[in-house]
Amino acid sequence: MSTQNDLIDIQFFLKFLKRRYAATDWKSEEGRSRFFSVIHGLFSHWRSQLPADLREIFLPNRFSVDRLLTEALYEGDHPKALVDFVVSTGYRDEPEPDRDGNPLLRRTTALHLTFKSRHPHRTEVALKLFEIYRANYVDEDGLTHYHVALWFGFDDVIERFRQLQPDGPGRLRGDSLLHRALRDENRDLVERLLGRFGADPNELDSKRGASPLLSIVWRQLPSAYVFARLMFEVCVDINETVQVDARDWSGNTALHWAMDSGDPRLIELLLRQGADPNLVNAEGSTALHVVCRRDADDRASVARFFEVCGEIQRKVRIDARDRWGRTPLQWAVARLLPDVVAVLLDNGADLSRFVFPTERHLAEIPQSRLWTSWPRVILRLQAGALACLEQLEGRGYELRRSDATSVMRLIGSREMFQKPIDVEEFFEDYAEFEAEARRTKVRRAGPSLTLHDLIHLPPGEEATSRFAYSEYVDLAESRSAESFRVWQVLPDDDYKIREACEEHLSEAMARGFFRRWALEAFWELVRHRLPIECCQIILQHLMNEHLYYICLAAAGRDW
Repeated sequence: MSTQNDLIDIQFFLKFLKRRYAATDWKSEEGRSRFFSVIHGLFSHWRSQLPADLREIFLPNRFSVDRLLTEALYEGDHPKALVDFVVSTGYRDEPEPDRDGNPLLRRTTALHLTFKSRHPHRTEVALKLFEIYRANYVDEDGLTHYHVALWFGFDDVIERFRQLQPDGPGRLRGDSLLHRALRDENRDLVERLLGRFGADPNELDSKRGASPLLSIVWRQLPSAYVFARLMFEVCVDINETVQVDARDWSGNTALHWAMDSGDPRLIELLLRQGADPNLVNAEGSTALHVVCRRDADDRASVARFFEVCGEIQRKVRIDARDRWGRTPLQWAVARLLPDVVAVLLDNGADLSRFVFPTERHLAEIPQSRLWTSWPRVILRLQAGALACLEQLEGRGYELRRSDATSVMRLIGSREMFQKPIDVEEFFEDYAEFEAEARRTKVRRAGPSLTLHDLIHLPPGEEATSRFAYSEYVDLAESRSAESFRVWQVLPDDDYKIREACEEHLSEAMARGFFRRWALEAFWELVRHRLPIECCQIILQHLMNEHLYYICLAAAGRDW
């Protein structure tokens, strides 16, 4: 039974709330925040009798409870206190009727906003809000209260909606709830949707025309393998089939995207589930083309691809050509990926019909290669190019001068020529660095070699006979055992030391390649009037840039 004091408290509360609401500048974040801070304190310390019917109190004043809840979720730090208060009054939302008396269910409610928020207590708030909202409202994205209940796993609420809507929750705008559950890595919901609610494991979204499996792999999330495997396992249990070769609007399959992500486990999973390794996308590219066009020299993914295809006896069209007439091997060489080139050659790539990439193709280096320090880029690109040539020649490919000139022009066009340092003078200036360089090994296995030893190797053949091109690639990518650990002990302002060493190593490593091709070119330019030995002596003292110009002159090319 309400007392006189209770009635006074309620009346005071209502007048106070309406006055505060009217005085609040709702366009101001500070104003909104202050309003909800005040009412949070009011609700938290409420001790009198609760209002009998909030709807009767607010609706005549065009101030709905739903709006109060919605604003609180947008701006309030403590929406749970407000929701608890409203629930405790016994308030229940009722849909407005249309002209025919049917409930109007298209409306964004506080429950929709709770679902879309990242509030730390959103699960608790949502469960309370389901006591207020009994109808299955739908917002502009097609999100229903049924979807929200499924998302949070509120079984009692799900069952209530299931009785009202036995055909399921319906589709969201753009994708299904299964797509969204996979995107947000909601494992429990994925299992519920597939196992209990009969979600279609092959339903396409409207943005990319992608199946759920494609969506998992395309996003390249760290959990892609886990969720792809989950989909296959659940679908086996419910006797459903995942269309592993479904394509998106660009013609890519899940295997195309898995090869692009470079996850060997995911690649193996898809192949063992029946993925066709030879399907092509809209560009005529197979999955093998895709991995060979990447920026990463990903031996592990390509090797596992061939191993699994061998185990399941799937023949790979290793020399397939895309819409530009390029094979995976051509792409791997053009992308300067020596490890990938080696794996392709190990698995039967045809060198007898191999055409060396054009200068234009070689120039299509991904911009991500240029994000690190420029001297490191120079070392990586030069070492990668020469390591690819080494792989090709080692398998019997006869390198032509035009091929070598194309590589030289790649180096020359990007201004990669550097000046070697005076090693002794350099180490005198940086004694601390010399001590660290003597301790830093640059090789995982084989004869021991320190960074100090490597810098001391004379430019030319010795610089690559004792340290292979592929090892320079590892060094530039910090993949060798203690590779470039030395830089970490130097002060930040000593970046010039690092750059000087990288530039020196680039010049020394490539000297043998430039001398080799400049010798014949120079001999032609002097019309064979000098003995070849004299030509060698002359070239011995020239820098890579000068040797490059000799090759261009002999080829009749401008520089």
